[in-house]
Amino acid sequence: MNNTSSSEPITIEETQKILEQMTNCICKVKSKGIYGTGFFCRIRFLDNTFIKVLTTSYQILDEHYFKENNEINLIINNQARIINLNKKRKIYSNKDFDLTLIEIKESDKINDYFELDENILSQENPKLFYENKTIYIIQYLNMEKASVSYGIFNDLIDSEIKHTCSTKPGSNCSPILNSMNNKIIGISKISEKNDNNKGIFLKVPINEFKKQIEAKEEIKEKKVNIIDNKLKDTNLLIEKPKIMIVFKTGKGYSYGFIVNYGITVEQLLQKFIKKVKKIDYANISKSKIKFLFNSVKMNENEKVLKTLVEKYFENRRLPTIIVTHL
Repeated sequence: MNNTSSSEPITIEETQKILEQMTNCICKVKSKGIYGTGFFCRIRFLDNTFIKVLTTSYQILDEHYFKENNEINLIINNQARIINLNKKRKIYSNKDFDLTLIEIKESDKINDYFELDENILSQENPKLFYENKTIYIIQYLNMEKASVSYGIFNDLIDSEIKHTCSTKPGSNCSPILNSMNNKIIGISKISEKNDNNKGIFLKVPINEFKKQIEAKEEIKEKKVNIIDNKLKDTNLLIEKPKIMIVFKTGKGYSYGFIVNYGITVEQLLQKFIKKVKKIDYANISKSKIKFLFNSVKMNENEKVLKTLVEKYFENRRLPTIIVTHL
């Protein structure tokens, strides 16, 4: 282990970025009458979709908390906020890593997030890559004011980071960031032995979280395929050719629609909105709802809207439309 003692200088632009992160991207999480540290982070998948999460200590929010409570109480920049748990959310908990991740929805109106440093996932030898790099930890000193501590990434043993940043009580699960890009690489870990220069490298838990989500999505896809196969065994296609189209929302819900040939893409979107959203399609332009197919924003393209469904989805066995902000 190389105990380099000096961190690299931080520019004024980097300092301004860190100040913004200290103000908007960390929070205090209340549970059982006490507060712990939390922060907001975006995680990217291979298909360039993202999931936004609240990250905090397992000791603050464990599996029992979600069974017994319907909301999470936060303090962001000295302002009280509530996250309602009445909507289904993706949740990852790991007692060994002292880590819990909770999906953040658009309706939560959380606007600022840390970005995950994807080098933690892509580097074959992350220990060598990060060794001696300058890092910083944003934390609450004794759960009071937000502060930042700079130091050096000294070593990585399995999933445990060793560093030289100064940490205090209350900094458990505070974000550890790479100063080169201001992105998350780990969380701080306060031990009972007062050995506070340790942290958890997020490669393993993030990969586990992604696999958990992908497994659930695979199950949903199988259910859609089962529905599709059952439809093929019926006589629905006898009277007039039909097509089944799947709408998948950002909340993880899938809807299968069977429509006749001869209707336009716009008429298809109208049917979906009337059935699911219960609002007038004419008001779509005023909302944030977008329909995406092959990266094309369907409801913003007049040519697409006037195309017949059988032509637009030609040779597609089970076309899937992504619906955002729904």
